[in-house]
Amino acid sequence: MKLLNQHQEKDITSSFSPSSPTNNNHSSHNHVSAKDWENLIAAKGNAEKADAWVRARLHEVENLSTGAQKAYLRIMTRNLP
Repeated sequence: MKLLNQHQEKDITSSFSPSSPTNNNHSSHNHVSAKDWENLIAAKGNAEKADAWVRARLHEVENLSTGAQKAYLRIMTRNLP
């Protein structure tokens, strides 16, 4: 997933690596706060499903700036059903 920003190209997934279902390590999910990550794991059932959910949300806004992507994820994680 590439994000083009006027004169530079940035790969937003380079700092976002999937975690294993038994690894709830937040460090690989720097687009989501530690608190929101833990809530997301609880809502989705495990870290693998939470990771897939984050990737799907990032795909929805892949053409926006990194700041806008972070804001979108913050809103989406705080309004989980």
